[in-house]
Amino acid sequence: MDLGQYILGFLLKNRYCYLPGIGNIDIVKQDANAAERYAFRFTPIGTIEDDFAAYIANINNFSIAKAANLIRDYCQELKTHLQQGESYTIDQVGTLTLVNGRTQFQPVDNFRFDKIYQPGKMIQLQFKEAEHRDDEQKPKESYYVKTKPDRNTPLNTANLIRAGVLLGLVALLGIGGYVSYRFYKNYTENKQEQEQQALASDSTANAGSDILPKDTVPTRDALAATQPVSTGNFSVVLQQYNNLAAANKRYSQLKSFGNEVELTTTDSVQYSIVMNLPAASLADSVKVLDSLKRQFNPKGTVFIRR
Repeated sequence: MDLGQYILGFLLKNRYCYLPGIGNIDIVKQDANAAERYAFRFTPIGTIEDDFAAYIANINNFSIAKAANLIRDYCQELKTHLQQGESYTIDQVGTLTLVNGRTQFQPVDNFRFDKIYQPGKMIQLQFKEAEHRDDEQKPKESYYVKTKPDRNTPLNTANLIRAGVLLGLVALLGIGGYVSYRFYKNYTENKQEQEQQALASDSTANAGSDILPKDTVPTRDALAATQPVSTGNFSVVLQQYNNLAAANKRYSQLKSFGNEVELTTTDSVQYSIVMNLPAASLADSVKVLDSLKRQFNPKGTVFIRR
C-alpha cells in the first residue's frame, strides 16, 4: 500500500504529518509579502503519536496497529531510498533527498490555498496547473479541510446535545441525592420517635411495679422517713430526678449492682438517690466526690447533703 497518497490529506486536516525516523512536515503561514500565503515546512524531528495511523485506519476500516506497521514499513523503505542516494517524492507535497547525511526537503512550488483562511470554515486547497502539461492530463482534484473554530464561532448542534445530556445527568444526580437525603432524614426521625415511644411505654409499665413492688413504692412520708440520721455518717447525693418512675428505675439498677443507696425526697417533687458514707471520709471529701462522680454520675453533679 502506497501511503504517500494519505500524507496530503492528513496535512490538510491537521496541518502537520510526522513520519517516524524521517521528520515532520507542516503547513505554515508565510509573511504577507510572500508570493504564496501558505507553504510546506520540513523539520528532521517531531513527536511520536498515533494520529496519522488512526487517520489511515479510519479510511481503510482496519486497526490502528496495522496502520502503524504500514507507516513504519513505508518510512523504512523511504529511508532506504535516501541512503542509496536516491530522491523520494511525496506526491503533491515535495521531494526528500539525503545530503551529507542530513535529510533535505524541497516542497512543491505550486502549493496554495485558493481562499483566504477563515477560522471554522471549509477551505479548499488545489494545485495550479503546470505551465506545460499534456492535453490528456487532467487537473488535480481539489481537497477540502475544515479549520479549527475560533472563540467567536457558535456551538454546533453536536456540542449543544452533549451539553444538554451533561446538564441532564447533573440534574438527575442532584434529584437523586435530594431524595436520598429526605429518605434518610425521615427514617432517622421515625426511628427516634419509635425509640422515644418505646421508652415512654417502658417507663409507664415499670413504674411502681417491675422496678419496685406496688406496696413498696416510696411515698412522701416514707421517703422522708428514710433520710439518714446523723450517727457518724454523711450523705452524698449521687443523682436527682423530677420523676419518681425514673428515680425508681435508677435506684433499682444501682441496688441490683450491690450498691448501698437510698431513694429520698423532701417535697415529693424532687427525688434524690443518696449514699451514706462514714464521717471519716470527710477528711478527703474532694477525692471521695470525684470517685463517686466518675462511677455513678459522670455527666451530672455529686455533692454532700448537709
